[in-house]
Amino acid sequence: MRIGLAGDPPMGDPLSISPPNQVLCGLIYSRLLRPRAGAGVPYDSGDVIEDLAEKWEQVDEVVYVFYLRRGVRWQDLPPVAGRELIADDVRLSLERLIAQRTNAPSLALSAIDRIDLPDRYTVKLTLREPLPSIVSALASPLARIVPAELVEREADLRRLPVGSGPFLLPSLSRTGRLVLRKNPGYFRTSQPYLESVELISVPDRAAELALLKSRESDLGIEPTGLSASEADSVRAANPDLSISRIQRPSVILLGFNDARAPFNDVRLRQAISLAVDRRRLGGEVYGEHYVLSGHVPASLADWALAPEEVERLWGRRDLARARALWSDAAAVDPGELIMLVHPSADVGGLADLIVEQIRDIGVRVRPLRPEPAILSRLMSERAFDLLLVQPAPSTEVDDWTGALYSAASPRNPWGYADRRFDELLVRTRRGPDRELRRRAAIELQRYLADKLPAAPLFSPVHFYAVASNVKGWAPHWSAGLPSLDEAWIYRSPEATPTGRG
Repeated sequence: MRIGLAGDPPMGDPLSISPPNQVLCGLIYSRLLRPRAGAGVPYDSGDVIEDLAEKWEQVDEVVYVFYLRRGVRWQDLPPVAGRELIADDVRLSLERLIAQRTNAPSLALSAIDRIDLPDRYTVKLTLREPLPSIVSALASPLARIVPAELVEREADLRRLPVGSGPFLLPSLSRTGRLVLRKNPGYFRTSQPYLESVELISVPDRAAELALLKSRESDLGIEPTGLSASEADSVRAANPDLSISRIQRPSVILLGFNDARAPFNDVRLRQAISLAVDRRRLGGEVYGEHYVLSGHVPASLADWALAPEEVERLWGRRDLARARALWSDAAAVDPGELIMLVHPSADVGGLADLIVEQIRDIGVRVRPLRPEPAILSRLMSERAFDLLLVQPAPSTEVDDWTGALYSAASPRNPWGYADRRFDELLVRTRRGPDRELRRRAAIELQRYLADKLPAAPLFSPVHFYAVASNVKGWAPHWSAGLPSLDEAWIYRSPEATPTGRG
């Protein structure tokens, strides 16, 4: 199988969140748990199944015990040389991830109070407080388990990653093409079916599309998918592609720096939200391929606000009220405001369209698109007035509430601190009654709709292209191509010299 990847070449460290790196790491490493994915599984499924853990149990609201498969071995590469994977590898990997407080699952993992190892094959996690999202966090792309020998040796990890997953990387190539081979010691003994996976690094999205059009890539584009126009373009050039329409469990957010003037006044946040015409924005950028959404993605139907409530809250622009709120609350002209634009949300000139709409209430905003390293620093320093971003997809409701808006969360980029919000949040996390937690989540979203630390815009719809002879696999929202160990390439008997398909 051949996969084109735009961006910097992958480096092999699971804590690097670049899409090319997550694809590479998804093929090399395993996790305690993994998403249920593959043929016949819905794209937005949030189900989790065992991976390195052959079983697990929740003892009470804060204690989880994982029982590792015995006989799982690291790939036979130095410095690990095929030794058995044991509980200490899991402990050290999780501790390394917990220390990365800004990474995606850190809110849930930071709730871990103790990691105990009753024996070589058992891992016991004790949380400081109930947090159901710990299960999905352990199945997240960043929670891959690395050998203890490499936990503290990031340079070695990047030079030649060693995992326990379905494929291994015999050597790094400087040609822009990495060839991973089937791992003969993979613990799922009948898998993977593919003999090899070739990752083709290209400089940008246009080059990645060109690979699809020329039939040099079998999948694209990972993990964000294609826009409607891109899907039409590759379909016209390569009719031998199967293209599916998907709605990612994500929301584009227009957030505010809530910790300082002018947006520490909720009325000004409300004014900006009312000045934005979401229907027009969605139509101009995505055509018909978007869905209005609240703070929790619309695809999480059990947990999100009902469509009619979302329409009532955000379906109509109200310039008169927006102007009145801004006039009443803005004691002085704040001058030109800075909007940081994250590339995850910078599609089809969306940021510039928002700037034009906000100008209609007399507010001047300048979009700023710094390179990734500078963007990350400016976000961490909260050196912005507004922030346009699309957080990583997730089917875990806590990633859209507590992770983004809790005062204690390292992933709260807006500096939002609200004691009442934190009190409501607790009710979404505690107790065995799922329906009570769901109702609490709905109440929490209504509170966010009033306070608006960030204004939700919409959930975009994307398209996913896969060669028609790729079998046993289907796209999934989780990064890293989960279930590729179950995929194969079908070739008709006529197409093979031996007559074998």
